[in-house]
Amino acid sequence: MTTQVFKSIAIGVLVGAALFFAPFFLIRFLLFFLLIGLIVRFFVGGRFRRDWGYGFPPAFADKIRNMTDEEYAAFKQKYQVNCHPQNKPQTAQL
Repeated sequence: MTTQVFKSIAIGVLVGAALFFAPFFLIRFLLFFLLIGLIVRFFVGGRFRRDWGYGFPPAFADKIRNMTDEEYAAFKQKYQVNCHPQNKPQTAQL
C-alpha cells in the first residue's frame, strides 16, 4: 500500500515538474529553430528572392526612360514574352 502511495506521489512530482519546466524548454526550443530559420533565410533565401517583382529591376527603369522611340519599340519587340522556354516565339525550322 505504501509503495502505491509513493509511486503516485513520484508520478505527480514528475508530471508537475515537467509541466513547470515545459515553458522554459519550449521557449528555448522555439527560439533556437526561429533563429536557425532566420539565418537560413538571410543567407540562402536572399539569393533566390526577387524583391523587384516579376518585371525588370529598378535600375532598368532609367535606361528605358532614356530610350528613343525606335529603341523602345525594338526593346518591346525583343522582350514581348518573358524568358521562360515555353513562352518563346516559335522560329521557322528548315
